[in-house]
Amino acid sequence: EPRVSVKLMRAMARNTHITALLLPNANMMKPQAHELAEALTVNATVRILNIESNNLDPSGIKRIAEALQANRNSALEQFRFSNQRGVHDFGRPCEQALAALVEKNTQLVKLGFTCSDNHLRMTIDKAVLRNND
Repeated sequence: EPRVSVKLMRAMARNTHITALLLPNANMMKPQAHELAEALTVNATVRILNIESNNLDPSGIKRIAEALQANRNSALEQFRFSNQRGVHDFGRPCEQALAALVEKNTQLVKLGFTCSDNHLRMTIDKAVLRNND
């Protein structure tokens, strides 16, 4: 139900208890990605974010990556968002935002998606290896 997702995304902005937000195959739609991004700009508690197998588009994922990068207090360690319905390639702008996120956020040790750009894949892999050390 759309009303529940709006309330959940707003509540995540004030959340101080939920450390793992697991919403795989939860029928999240494109607008919820932008709502989640707004919440993640201030959330400092979530460590694991799994939004795999939903209906999110590359612009929503890019917005989430930018929000996490802007949040200096982000505690995120794992971000999984692969298998979005109707999306086979997230595109270079989205992958660039994700590479910038992993380079800046040194706590992020797992990023779950398939990167199609070889250069950005190498950049992301190096940053994830650095973050794991």
